[in-house]
Amino acid sequence: MPSTQRADAVVVGGGTVGAWTAVQLAERGAGHVVLLEAHTLGDGASSRASGMVRAQGGTETAIRLGLRSQEFYA
Repeated sequence: MPSTQRADAVVVGGGTVGAWTAVQLAERGAGHVVLLEAHTLGDGASSRASGMVRAQGGTETAIRLGLRSQEFYA
């Protein structure tokens, strides 16, 4: 059966990286963004993600991103 649902961008996985990716796509005008998560949003992380958000170290850009991430997940 063909689906009548449409999206401009689909993010699979609502962990730290997936949720942040969906937010960034929406903020940057990607159109209709759909975030798919099987369980509780932000509740788990895959074996490839540490699920850690930090604001220290690295470049100035990394620090700004870390601070914004902390605000987003607070």
